[in-house]
Parts: sequence; C-alpha cells; structure tokens
Amino acid sequence: MGLYYKGFHTDTSVTVGGPEKFLEVGRRGLKRAIEQARVGKRVADISTAMQETVEEAGLSVVRALTGHGIGRQLHEEPAIPCFVLGEYEHSPKLVEGMVLAIEIMYNQGDFEVVYKNDDGWTIATADGKISGLFEETVAVTSHGPVVLTAI
Repeated sequence: MGLYYKGFHTDTSVTVGGPEKFLEVGRRGLKRAIEQARVGKRVADISTAMQETVEEAGLSVVRALTGHGIGRQLHEEPAIPCFVLGEYEHSPKLVEGMVLAIEIMYNQGDFEVVYKNDDGWTIATADGKISGLFEETVAVTSHGPVVLTAI
C-alpha cells in the first residue's frame, strides 16, 4: 500500500495468512534491517540484516526485486536488495535525510520469481512455494531510523 501526499510517496506492505513461523521471519528481518538505517551505515548493512535473518531460517531472499529510496518519486535511488551485492565499500552510504522503502522479500523455496500473468504486476514464486513481503518507509535521521508508515 502506498500513499501520495503533498508531493511525497510512502510505501508499506504486510503479508498475512501464512504459517506464523514463516511470517515471523519476515517481521524479524525487517526490524533488524530498519535498525541498520543509520547515518554512516551502508545499504549493505540493511541487506545483510535481511539476508542473514532469512537464510538462518532456511529460506531464500528474492533477488529480482529490491527496496528503494522514496520521496517525490515512488522509486528512487538507492536500490536496497535483500541480499549483499558487491563489495561493502561500494555500497551507498546512508546520509541524514534519506528516506528508504525497506522491503524484505523472501521465499519458502527457491529465490526465483516470475510474472504470473500478462498484467505486468502479478509476481509469484517460480517453484510455486509461498513468499512473504514486509515493508516500511523509513527516514534516516541523526537520532536513528524513524518509521514513517508505522501504525
């Protein structure tokens, strides 16, 4: 679900209706990722938190989709993958004032996803197993991360 208000976007998602143990992995991974959204950290710190949480549970992170910067546009830089990509020092640094849509996307089976039909929107796991997605819009501030979409 997203909201566009006075020229700015937000983005948030929650998965419901699955096995509680599976869903808890996503909630815990998102929380750990949000804790990393601090001035001076890097996108890789957020990605590492998600990947470690998911893989420690024996699940796989989606690799074809990412979280993202968000603001006047729905999808802005930087991309925030659910897995570590490249060298740490090449990962974008987090600076005060950044706003990020942090999304943990993970699968019970393989990491691959496919478009399910021709609407250009519906995505499913390639192997047909369940998938989870949790997301919050987070501001990087000098006092730490602030979740802007918390209920």
